[in-house]
Amino acid sequence: FLSLVRNYFIKIKISKILFIDLGCGYSRTQFFFSKSFDSYFIGYDYNDNIINYLKNKKINRAKFYSSNLRKKSTVKSLITNINKYKNRNLLVFFSDSFDLYLLNEILINISKKCNFYCILINIKKNNLLKIKYKTVFNKSFKMKNRNIKIIKIDVQR
Repeated sequence: FLSLVRNYFIKIKISKILFIDLGCGYSRTQFFFSKSFDSYFIGYDYNDNIINYLKNKKINRAKFYSSNLRKKSTVKSLITNINKYKNRNLLVFFSDSFDLYLLNEILINISKKCNFYCILINIKKNNLLKIKYKTVFNKSFKMKNRNIKIIKIDVQR
């Protein structure tokens, strides 16, 4: 999955990125993308133990937050972090069974501030997004629940 996503962004010549992983876990995406791009990484996860582990590793050009994405204060913090890196292309990453209501809320809030790409991995029913977007990459696999979709979202006015 990550190789296909990386190859797409290399093909369209995106290099300087702010990569935000919502539900980052042990930050596998950060390690993968930092090898190919001039990237800055921000990871959010609900699990305090994982976030403390990542913070203790002191990974360059990466910040990690233990946060409940359902809280408005967390979304405000996310927007503040995005605003710090306006000179970078924003990539927002969601993987697997992410709550569609929450996904919509986050995407709507980010789209009020900037243009960005959203990478959806194995998100079922992603046609239920309640925001205007353009699909720029779409790949399905033999297993019906496995897919990659990259969408481009422009500022919503």
